[in-house]
Amino acid sequence: MSEILEDIKISHLEISNNSGIVLSGENSRIKHVGSGNLDILSNNDINITATSEETGNILITSNSQENNSLQLKANDGGIKIIANTNITLSGGFVGDYDTIAPTGITTTYFPASLTTLTTLLDATNTGVSSSGNYLNVDLSNGTVGQIKHFALYQDGGSGNNDARVRFNTTNGSTTINLDNPGKTLSLLHTPTGWLRIGGTA
Repeated sequence: MSEILEDIKISHLEISNNSGIVLSGENSRIKHVGSGNLDILSNNDINITATSEETGNILITSNSQENNSLQLKANDGGIKIIANTNITLSGGFVGDYDTIAPTGITTTYFPASLTTLTTLLDATNTGVSSSGNYLNVDLSNGTVGQIKHFALYQDGGSGNNDARVRFNTTNGSTTINLDNPGKTLSLLHTPTGWLRIGGTA
């Protein structure tokens, strides 16, 4: 591939309505060699379209070896990926998580995050009594199609420190106990509330 033409230097380029830049070469490139970032900003949508039905693939590649070398970030809204066929993920899938680990005996219901895939529960320091003490967690209604996991990974070994998760289902409020480390709960949100789809609790 021939080198990018470097003898055209422009500090500011403005393109008016319905105008554009056409790169007609067989292998055209836009190259950024500065030490900072290359930012593409828009007050509205940014559309990237490959028009060929046979060879019109869009490939985004990062040569970085960092764990977060390629990121899609929505500061306020969500990210939606649409495909007419399958979406294939190659490599390990790691969902974001949060941890609830209160200290002291309490009857408070701690809110579970709706922006993480998994909530890890630590009931080690919820206190000990003859009737048992619970790490109480409350899961609000989410978005239809949303999946939420819970895992009790530590309870201090007291035998009384359990966790329980409360959520709304078709039949009203339901509470599931996670009574030993390793117990899990998986839920799917439907139009009528959360539906249990898995777990060992």
